[in-house]
Amino acid sequence: MNGSVSDEPKSTVAFRGWEAALWLVFSAILLFMSIESFLLWSRVDSYYSRPAFTGTLGVLVFSIPLYLRMSGKLITPWPLIILIYLSIFLHTWGDFARFYDQYSWWDNLTHFVSSTTVAVISFLAIVILTHYVDVVYMPVEIIPFMVIMTSCFFGVTWELLEWFLDWATGTGMQYSLQDTVYDLIMDFVGGVIVGSVGYKYLHYHSPDELAIGLGIEDFMHTMAKKWADRAHLLQT
Repeated sequence: MNGSVSDEPKSTVAFRGWEAALWLVFSAILLFMSIESFLLWSRVDSYYSRPAFTGTLGVLVFSIPLYLRMSGKLITPWPLIILIYLSIFLHTWGDFARFYDQYSWWDNLTHFVSSTTVAVISFLAIVILTHYVDVVYMPVEIIPFMVIMTSCFFGVTWELLEWFLDWATGTGMQYSLQDTVYDLIMDFVGGVIVGSVGYKYLHYHSPDELAIGLGIEDFMHTMAKKWADRAHLLQT
């Protein structure tokens, strides 16, 4: 990804036929699991209510980054789109096929992929803030630390949510203390990997180059103007 991306018309960069086709294929897989889960929920076991809702929600969540890319609001990198899909798919499939109950390592795998996804998003968000918001200054050396902290924060938040749901509804999402600790380790490992790769990346590419390559110049300038106008109104 480089600054030359912004030289193309946004409609050309942001939307291609194969991208829409890939989204349809990915979404169809999630929808199939969701519909099948609804059928099994009504006929066989209430357990399938979880993958039914997860698959449906997953299609909506997965549509967000691709919509941003197709509309030109944010040229979401395809590696990130794939990571988001894998996070949703692995979790939905794990529920649907009961892999969480059959394989102890499946939960660790989904946590690793999800934490890596969160870490990549946080890395991009930090770079965007550093590039566009004047009051935010973050040395390159600090960015990996912030990425790791963000990944661990969301990991702990997720574990607290699982604990609360187990306590409130008896879902049984936390199998044991050891399982929870392994999940947190995976969250940490995902953050370390992305933070390290991001740190290395920024030694060869400037944050400005990455931010401009995301294609959100117009959006950020519009937001900056709105913030400036609001600040002016508040002062008057």
